[in-house]
Amino acid sequence: MSVFAPIFRIVNQWWGALIAVALAAAVVILVGLGGPGLWEPQELTVADRVVAKLDRADPTTEAGKAELAAQAQRAAADAANPPPVTPATCPKVVPENAVARSFADRAVAWGIKTFGMTDGGMRAPFAMLGVLCALAICGIAIRLGSARAGWLAGLVGLSFPLLVLSSKQLTSEIATATGGALIVYGFVALAHRRVKLLSALGVVDILVSVVALVAGTGLAFIGGGALLGLLVPVGAVAASAGFGVAALRRGAGTIVRIMRRRSHASTNQPLPVGAWVGVVAALATCGLLYILTKQMYSLKAPITGGRELLGKSIVPSGCYSSALGAVW
Repeated sequence: MSVFAPIFRIVNQWWGALIAVALAAAVVILVGLGGPGLWEPQELTVADRVVAKLDRADPTTEAGKAELAAQAQRAAADAANPPPVTPATCPKVVPENAVARSFADRAVAWGIKTFGMTDGGMRAPFAMLGVLCALAICGIAIRLGSARAGWLAGLVGLSFPLLVLSSKQLTSEIATATGGALIVYGFVALAHRRVKLLSALGVVDILVSVVALVAGTGLAFIGGGALLGLLVPVGAVAASAGFGVAALRRGAGTIVRIMRRRSHASTNQPLPVGAWVGVVAALATCGLLYILTKQMYSLKAPITGGRELLGKSIVPSGCYSSALGAVW
């Protein structure tokens, strides 16, 4: 026990726990990333599609020259014979410039440009997110418990085959998982601050929490859209905080005490910032539900067998939803 005592003293500090989880994640996920492995047909489809797009976008390749010539021909044809004006209809397929659920192609393209057209280069962005996901799990446990809970939670996360395999596959949902973990960490860090607010470390702590929240939101949206990527983690935070009901009740009580203070002296303790995390998460959940419902469903004239609301039938829109990242 005396041999491992110095190691335990280090990993039982918050920074030591993060280092330990980062090293473990590097060994489990990054080591051997570019070695020979099994490619699923779906992964090969993603790789071929991205490589074809990069070739078409590169004017120095034959495919790029052919694409530029085809674009010029289409532009000349459109100028000579403009297409007729038709009533606007909603798109039925995923557009080329889609953002939601477009992480795989973007990550593979970035990996090829940054690390080269190799197995390891294509999988590198996914592996990096796997390491970041393990660190986010560790950070959540540190905030809710202790440094010991943090490195234990990180190691438990790395023991899940799904997390490890998702960090090495081009068709995984690792961006959704990592983005959701960062969102939860951002909310938890804001609610459970370990340093004083009006201090240098307190300002840095809040900035890191906000950055994690913003980065996680963008990553989760690109990975899983507003439903799986955002609504699930944000809704989970809202539910765990009781949808902010307790904070609203306490805030209302604070307002009442302030109003009565003119005639009755009473002590008024300020409401902590973390008490409003549930309120913010609940409002965000309601906003996401409204956007998704508005894009995925529409109210039409009553139809037989349809669900009705205020004399209108609720039917799926059948259009591409930019929030969902798919056709509902």
